[in-house]
Amino acid sequence: GAGITVTPGAGSISIAATGGGSRTVSTKTATGPYAVLSGESGTFFDNTGAAGGVGFTLPTAAAGLWYSFYVDAVQTITITAGASTTIRLGGSVSAAAGNITNSLAGSCVTLIAIDSTHWVAISYDGQSWIVT
Repeated sequence: GAGITVTPGAGSISIAATGGGSRTVSTKTATGPYAVLSGESGTFFDNTGAAGGVGFTLPTAAAGLWYSFYVDAVQTITITAGASTTIRLGGSVSAAAGNITNSLAGSCVTLIAIDSTHWVAISYDGQSWIVT
């Protein structure tokens, strides 16, 4: 497949992969909300330098899409799910089209869509996440 190279040798075979070693980091400082794109799956979003709250709207959920969000500036990050879609953070689940918020610097959450209606936090740091 793309990014995979197979090289046969005398009594050996070498397999090399390219392109999977880094992630895109995208800094957002505008109030927004910024409409996250499905093509940005795997992106690490942050609010470095923001002077106010920053909002993100998740794309239509599709199994396997995932994003990370990091609070760098002490400003509220709001991550909102689409219609008929929820966000689960530990034992808490948002309402349909609900959101999660945090303003504690150093807090981070990684969300993955497990189907067309559920985003699930596969990891999160910071004790200040609010689910609504």
